Amino acid sequence: MYNACMVFKKKYNIWFQLVLGIICGFLNMFGSKMAEGLSLPIFNDTLFTVLASFFGWTAGITSALGYHILFCLFIQKGFSGFLFVICSLSMVLIVRLYIKNKDKLSLMDFVFMIFISALVISFEGGLIFVFVFNQFDFKETVEVNKITYILIRQQIPLLVSAWLSRIPVNLLDKTLAVLAGGYGAIGLGKLLGNHFQKKDNSLPQQKN
Repeated sequence: MYNACMVFKKKYNIWFQLVLGIICGFLNMFGSKMAEGLSLPIFNDTLFTVLASFFGWTAGITSALGYHILFCLFIQKGFSGFLFVICSLSMVLIVRLYIKNKDKLSLMDFVFMIFISALVISFEGGLIFVFVFNQFDFKETVEVNKITYILIRQQIPLLVSAWLSRIPVNLLDKTLAVLAGGYGAIGLGKLLGNHFQKKDNSLPQQKN
């Protein structure tokens, strides 16, 4: 039986991971731009980072860094929001640690990852937003801005408003990212088979 978790515990070739990470970084940028264009209440910037992270640290980190660099260069046209890369790197960390400590992946494991990532990234994102807002008058996703300013008008402090506004958005966003990215990675892993995996030289070689 195909065991996705055991497959992704194996190490993939570094060049494969780099190429996959770069491709996923570009795809994240298009996904983020699409969500913004359609006024969707999600960030849609970590789906392909989740997918890449299943194949290794290098793939996940390359995807996260690649997306945020591309976003700052071509969409935001400035680096005031680059600190949000911390949120994407946290997504990589959650996926990799989960794979490391599990023998099998079930739907409930994905649900757990959704809630953990939504809470952690909401907390980080709120802190980063307050910093860049105070420093650069930073503007972000329309739906998040709406919720944040509604809460501020209720005399709720900016930091708390930034945290609370992110939780529902991140729950939606990470549900899409973890389920689509995770199952997408499983499908790609099945398709690739043993290709691009490093050979395990730890086993003794049989002699003729």
